[in-house]
Amino acid sequence: MVYEPGVPSYVTAPEELAAFGRDAQAIYGPIATAVNNGDMEEAARLMIDGSGGEGYLDRQSRGYQAIIRDNLHSLPRLMAQEPPPSITCEDLATLRMPVSVVHGRLTRPVFAIPSRAAARCIRHARHVEVPGVGHLWPQESAQAFSAVVEELDRTM
Repeated sequence: MVYEPGVPSYVTAPEELAAFGRDAQAIYGPIATAVNNGDMEEAARLMIDGSGGEGYLDRQSRGYQAIIRDNLHSLPRLMAQEPPPSITCEDLATLRMPVSVVHGRLTRPVFAIPSRAAARCIRHARHVEVPGVGHLWPQESAQAFSAVVEELDRTM
């Protein structure tokens, strides 16, 4: 089971690639600018809000916010990471094991587009779009997420 794979190299439809690029720039461009300006708190807010929705970080517990602040030092490395290996649709088509590709219905295009593309590429994949959840669903509701993983495992 893979939840919201973020590798765009197997997205082949031009309109999807364009939408992915626009959304990737919308989320990651401002984060990169904040990191380059040395404003790690702003970068963290942009990253968390970009994944969870505007104001997401401010709505979290003080403990959650403290964890984010304690890890601000990791943002420059996170933003400077090398691109993932290029995985093609043809590569994914060679997978023979049972695969479930899952994404939240409320997730933004930068996460949903690669999920849908992966499900199309893996001919026997089970594609699940979970209503009412977004990218941060696994941390928001670990129990519900785990239940879906267990159900997918049971029915594969």
